[in-house]
Amino acid sequence: MPVKNSSNTKKTASKEKTKKEKPALKSAPVSVVLSFATPGMSALHRTGLGGLAAVLHCLDKIKEKIDEEEPEFPFDSPLWREDFAWKIDKNSVELNFGKPENAALFLEWLFQFAFQIKDEMIFLPALYGVKNGKINVIPIEVRSRLQKGITLTFLQHGQTRKLGSEQTKEYEVDGKKISYEHKDCLSYTHQTAWKEWVNNKGELVLKNYSVQGPIHPGAVVRHAAYTSSSLIAQPLELVLPLIFALVGTLSVPINNGVGVLIIPYIDDLVSFSQNWHRVCPKTVKTSMIAGLGDASIQFELRRRGESLKNRVKIPGCEAVCFRPMPWATQQKSRCDTLTLEHIDPDILDLYDRVLSYFPPRLIENKKNKKEGKGKNAVVTETVEYFLADSVVRPFIADNLARGNYWFKGFTKQMTAYDAVSKKPLREKIKFEKEGLNKMINDEKLDWKLEGAQSVVLAVQESLKFLYGKKIAESKNLSQEGKNNRLEGEYEKWRIAFSGAKTQEQFRFALSDMFSRAKGIPVLQNDWQSVMKIVVQDWQLARDLALIGLAAYKGKNEGKKEE
Repeated sequence: MPVKNSSNTKKTASKEKTKKEKPALKSAPVSVVLSFATPGMSALHRTGLGGLAAVLHCLDKIKEKIDEEEPEFPFDSPLWREDFAWKIDKNSVELNFGKPENAALFLEWLFQFAFQIKDEMIFLPALYGVKNGKINVIPIEVRSRLQKGITLTFLQHGQTRKLGSEQTKEYEVDGKKISYEHKDCLSYTHQTAWKEWVNNKGELVLKNYSVQGPIHPGAVVRHAAYTSSSLIAQPLELVLPLIFALVGTLSVPINNGVGVLIIPYIDDLVSFSQNWHRVCPKTVKTSMIAGLGDASIQFELRRRGESLKNRVKIPGCEAVCFRPMPWATQQKSRCDTLTLEHIDPDILDLYDRVLSYFPPRLIENKKNKKEGKGKNAVVTETVEYFLADSVVRPFIADNLARGNYWFKGFTKQMTAYDAVSKKPLREKIKFEKEGLNKMINDEKLDWKLEGAQSVVLAVQESLKFLYGKKIAESKNLSQEGKNNRLEGEYEKWRIAFSGAKTQEQFRFALSDMFSRAKGIPVLQNDWQSVMKIVVQDWQLARDLALIGLAAYKGKNEGKKEE
């Protein structure tokens, strides 16, 4: 009997085993399901999924009107296929391409609608909404501000968008023409992001893809020398929603160098897709924000402003501030965040009144323009108008959003300098005295601290007495001389209060003011509450005293804003 070669037999068996264990090739998917339950879903991912749902809802609304009138893009697009389909439920979105090889056609068609350019400007239909089969019209000046916000958050780098040269445009507010600077947008990276996800057959490729700033602001490669190991990479089920975060969030500018990204918290994709467009700013004034608290509470107010039937079911939001930092001036980095969850309705009611007390103001600026030379020179007066936002409103908003007393930290407002003009911030506060007085005397305002209002009113009554005394002493002076005396009195107490570094110093300054003024009714009726604040938390008392000082306005006091 012949002997078998055991080694050959072993090799043959090994080959057969290897052949059997070789995994079968996966077929390309005909559909993809994106769900809140996907591991790794952050707030921004969920918001992006909401943005995708909002885009699909807009497509549904357009499709409803196809039989009644000429369809608006994209159902007349050559890319459209009858077997394209989608489904939205509370927690997920399903995209169906009909055939695996149609994935590229579907995504190209979807992205052509979702990420448009109109009037040389970024145009996001799902953010504006659809009515009667047509995309809602949003004023160009508002879209320009939203585009500015996007370039300060998502599309910061020049390679992520192609902009034209800066130009000056105009819009009207209360019949006055206001100029603003704008750059046309020719293209942006979101429009073609889908190309990375498909192969040359048009099929969807499910693998990990890189996550960077254009789809996730703040995401960067940690080390340029180790790109492969420090690059953030995620599966398509997470990357695809991130692309649509541009639609599901709001990006608004504070100024030319600082932007705020508002990320709504979503727990119902159906409600969000149907009503997201309702919270989009419709006017320039409602698109103006001056800080994180201001942005987040205004967002909540617009959300709450809808009827109960159409109210967007959003349990809160997160606001992220982007600005140039000393270590990276060439880009805008995350510098601050604010989370707002389940805000008290009373706070929203209060802030609704705060908005009316401290709205953006229409400012008139007169300039003399000289034409010609010598005797032939002609000087003509020109008038320019611009909107100046409040500096008190964002201060109040940040306090309310963080659960503080609305007046906490006002001392910093009176000692800080404006980041742009480098001038004392208190110079701008002078033009908001009327709003401060409305706030102080608001009968619905809950100060949440016994005696707080009394401190403010006592300082104002004391200042009224001291001003009257100065006027009586300067009867023989010119009006300019009288104004200088009053300004000197004001500065004396401002420096005394804001310069106090200890309880003893502040208590001495406040007692000195009260002792010079006689017969103050507020002190006579509420002396114990006033002193209780001074003793228990003198810094809060200092804030209140400076509010009373900043808000005081005499009968003939006034100043023209320049």
